[in-house]
Amino acid sequence: MFTTGEIVGVAGLPGEWELMEPGPCPKGWTVEYARLENRLSTQVAASALQRLADAPRIRRGDLVMQRYPEQERASVVGAVVRLGQWVAVKEDPRPDGGGPAMMDSVDRLEVVRPSNSPRPSA
Repeated sequence: MFTTGEIVGVAGLPGEWELMEPGPCPKGWTVEYARLENRLSTQVAASALQRLADAPRIRRGDLVMQRYPEQERASVVGAVVRLGQWVAVKEDPRPDGGGPAMMDSVDRLEVVRPSNSPRPSA
């Protein structure tokens, strides 16, 4: 069973792919090429999906913090890509944006709130 946000391989396609949503055809998925730019989107059969042994546990939409005691600020994961190692592109969750997106190794991040948890009301 696959879930939205999971990074997988797709038989016959190079690279890693992010599962965006099931469908539109039965037993199929819409996937996006998991890279920083030009995120090609396509539909594939579920039977073509392949789990990656090193797939990151962090997904788009997760609220994360670095794994250091002095960390006080969390960021929202905007994308997960492989750049030699798995990297999360983090966005500032403040309404004003607060600054540019940053990248961090997923190995240094802890999930504060998974993307599938209910969001707090404003």
